[in-house]
Amino acid sequence: MVGWHHYRFRSSWTLAAPPEAVYAVLERAEEYPAWWPQVRAAEAEGEFSGSLRVRSFLPYDLLLAARATRR
Repeated sequence: MVGWHHYRFRSSWTLAAPPEAVYAVLERAEEYPAWWPQVRAAEAEGEFSGSLRVRSFLPYDLLLAARATRR
């Protein structure tokens, strides 16, 4: 069983663009705040890791640590 402090967020998006074009945008996480309103900040912390500060309808920010595990 997963502890209360572990979360998995999954969503499915349908986009009118080829996968290569979508990937080219998504791999530049530092640019997320420019086009994704819920992402308030993005910082690289290495070649394949970083952090995001996101906010949506909740009255607080979520700080996420992200690390690439495969490409």
